[in-house]
Amino acid sequence: MDFPGHFEQIFQQLNYQRLHGQLCDCVIVVGNRHFKAHRSVLAACSTHFRALFSVAEGDQTMNMIQLDSEVVTAEAFAALIDMMYTSTLMLGETLLSLRMK
Repeated sequence: MDFPGHFEQIFQQLNYQRLHGQLCDCVIVVGNRHFKAHRSVLAACSTHFRALFSVAEGDQTMNMIQLDSEVVTAEAFAALIDMMYTSTLMLGETLLSLRMK
C-alpha cells in the first residue's frame, strides 16, 4: 500500500524542525553564520558529510562542524542546505554571478 506524499511530509517536518532549531544534532559554521541541521539528513544528501559522520561516530565534537569559507560561502551553503531539505535549489544574484564567471 502506497502513501502518496509521505516522504514530502516527512521532509517538510524535518525542514520545519531545522528552521526552528528543534531536534537538530549538529551545527555547520561557515564564516560567521551557523546552520542547525540533522546529521542524518546531511549524511543522506552528501557523501562528504556521510564520510565525516561515519569516521566520527560517537564523537561529540562533531556536533559543530566548521567549513572553510574560502571553499564555500555562507550564501552558497544556505542554498545547498535548503536544497537538501526541500529539493529546491534557489540561487541568489551573488551565486549566479559567481556561476557565470
